[in-house]
Amino acid sequence: MNNFLFVAAENDGISNCKAGGMGDVVRDVPRHISNRGDKVHVVVPAYSRLHVNGTFKTNLDFHLRGTNYRAELYEVVGKKEFPNIVHYVIHHPEIQEGGIAHIYHDHPTEPFFTDFIKYMIFCTAVAEAIKMGAFGQLDVVHMHDWHASALLFLKTYHPSYKELKKMRYVYSIHNLAIQGIRPFYDNYASVHNWFPELQLDHDVLKGRATKIALTLWLSVFV
Repeated sequence: MNNFLFVAAENDGISNCKAGGMGDVVRDVPRHISNRGDKVHVVVPAYSRLHVNGTFKTNLDFHLRGTNYRAELYEVVGKKEFPNIVHYVIHHPEIQEGGIAHIYHDHPTEPFFTDFIKYMIFCTAVAEAIKMGAFGQLDVVHMHDWHASALLFLKTYHPSYKELKKMRYVYSIHNLAIQGIRPFYDNYASVHNWFPELQLDHDVLKGRATKIALTLWLSVFV
């Protein structure tokens, strides 16, 4: 039996957590994996609402912006019960619901400003949960769209999350036009502000992002 973790911003496998087609994929693919006997954990942000009536599992303590953060991992009930699927949400006060489907924010002056913050917190909390073994010994981590992509950044560059290199990763892009692009520096919603302790290799980071996007874009047409 393989043990999968799906990491996404949406999951229509639970109530009130869908804005578009990604929610459908994150609902349906785990069901197919479950049917063949493998186990799937699915984790999304709680958006300050989805953890209500959930079952508290553990605190997640980590560092961002040079300060201590604590998030909470909850197990929640799915719309339908499957023997090998477990649904989770991560709660933190800064991971707020937005005006788009009660999930995404549409910042009036800086694109992705608010969403960058909440998904950076979310991804770091997920990385901590993986490190702690909250989902068991994982074989595959499947990330969906830019909201989950910081996991790759953390496992590659952050010394606290070297353990994440042990499993395999799949990264699915559902909407190539929306990439969550933010500055490296000089902004509250920038990579350096949230990880000031890391030395960033800009050329490598930009090159990898371009290569991933180009490969996936070409795969649609070839």
